[in-house]
Amino acid sequence: MVARARSVSSGVVVIVDPDVVLPPSLTKVLSHVRSLQHRHWLMVATSKTLPGSSLAIDKLHQVRIFFFSMVSFFSDLNLMKVEDYVSKNGRWSECGGVKLWAWNPSQVPLHAGVLPPFRYGAGFYNQWMLNEAIASELRVVIDVSEALGAFQILLSNDTIQAPPSSSWEVDANARLARTYGSYAFKPPHFSNQPVARLFPCGSQLCHQSCDAGGRSQALMTSFRRYVHESESSCGKLSAPQLDCSSSQHQVSGNLSSITSGYSYQLESLLLKVSSPDKVVVLTVVSHSYRDMLMSWVCRLRHLNVTNYLVATIDKEMYQFGILQGLPVFRTESGRSDSKDCTFGSSCFKTVTKSKSRTVLRILELGYSVLFSDVDVYWFSSPIRELMAFGPGVLAAQTDEYNEKEAVNLPRRLNSGFYFAWSDNATIVSFRKIVKHAAKSKLSEQPSFYDVLCGEDGKHRKGNSSCVEPETNLTVEFLDRWRYPNGAYKLIWDSKDVRGTCQRLGCVILHNNWKTGHQQKIERQTRAGLWEYDPETRMCSRAWKNHENSKHLY
Repeated sequence: MVARARSVSSGVVVIVDPDVVLPPSLTKVLSHVRSLQHRHWLMVATSKTLPGSSLAIDKLHQVRIFFFSMVSFFSDLNLMKVEDYVSKNGRWSECGGVKLWAWNPSQVPLHAGVLPPFRYGAGFYNQWMLNEAIASELRVVIDVSEALGAFQILLSNDTIQAPPSSSWEVDANARLARTYGSYAFKPPHFSNQPVARLFPCGSQLCHQSCDAGGRSQALMTSFRRYVHESESSCGKLSAPQLDCSSSQHQVSGNLSSITSGYSYQLESLLLKVSSPDKVVVLTVVSHSYRDMLMSWVCRLRHLNVTNYLVATIDKEMYQFGILQGLPVFRTESGRSDSKDCTFGSSCFKTVTKSKSRTVLRILELGYSVLFSDVDVYWFSSPIRELMAFGPGVLAAQTDEYNEKEAVNLPRRLNSGFYFAWSDNATIVSFRKIVKHAAKSKLSEQPSFYDVLCGEDGKHRKGNSSCVEPETNLTVEFLDRWRYPNGAYKLIWDSKDVRGTCQRLGCVILHNNWKTGHQQKIERQTRAGLWEYDPETRMCSRAWKNHENSKHLY
């Protein structure tokens, strides 16, 4: 969101929390800040909170308050009286953080260094960015909280809550805040850069510079918990210990307690990320494929697919995933690294068998799985279409590329893309696959076919399916037009891969039948199907009217 906003070419860029009501004074405040003639500035503001009952807005009971409903509600009231009421009865959000950011676009960044891939709504990002903006001394930071007078209304049944202490997202954001920048290490009075304060004085706005030990009341109410200020020279603010019980506000405690241990457990992640019908998208990956993983993740985020999990084969990939804010957990491969696991090696064959073991583990926990290798490009979400096959059916991609041949020929089941239901037939079949693969000297893929379709395809049914005789699990091989493998119709060799797939009606396109990790990246990049910039660690995305911009999710 910040990266997208920074790409906008306008006089001023504003990012505001959607639950905050902005009074008409915003334009006046912005005009005043621009008149101060600071070459590079960053304007920040927090908000006051008002209990919904104090406004007697019974007609809005059990209805969440959004900006436009508030505009309608206040249309018949004297805005001056509203502002006066908020000033007298509102309380600064002790744990709400910055609610509004505004700046003048220029070549000067908001802060030095890299913006971590924080998870929105899981804490730390507002405090982190404010800290870095002040510490970097690249822009004049101006607190306009008192001059602006923004506020929130919280009803008695308001469901806005901080994430629970067990949330992996809070833990991930805490790790990112600790790892990047100076947020976790700066001393209490960490910068000599002035922080300006804009506040009302009569009918005018007054401007005052405060040193690092004297910021305004509104900003310090949310900021003081890690600056540890006891008194403000710009407001004589006393700062008793705040009682912010949510884990995302216990800043020092969270950061100091974060270790390099493997704290993300599969069971808790499943509860957090699975869809309401208990479906998860799973991939299993090693550190050598981290860039392809991120391109795959970026694509899923673009499609608004959020119920995904990443199982990591080695320690390096797990640590990388944590620093990218991903829902990662360790497989039971037993390896500390997989640097020597090139395609086709004995190591590769061993560790890839952890894929089916991981899927089985999730199925046994009661969750259905759409498994996808990271070299599968998604044009659209296939989840609903694959679920339509129903329980008792494993829908899988075929590796057969010859149009004249049946899709279910021996050893043509691709174990890199399939949907498995959490039902008894599927679970028993996967146990047989795992057992078969453990005894095989090959990778796990041949075991899928030999178990489900029989050796030499003796359990084939027609030209597009198989039936495992003991469990009666049906395997449906997916349509190659909609789910093509990497060799079908030589799609990857076409001049316009995306256009070709659109004509065929592709849902996904597998980047297989290509040897070498780097060769796969080059092929996907040439086709315009690469979604990740490893230098900035940001998703690459062409926004409307901003084709060269990058988006940080």
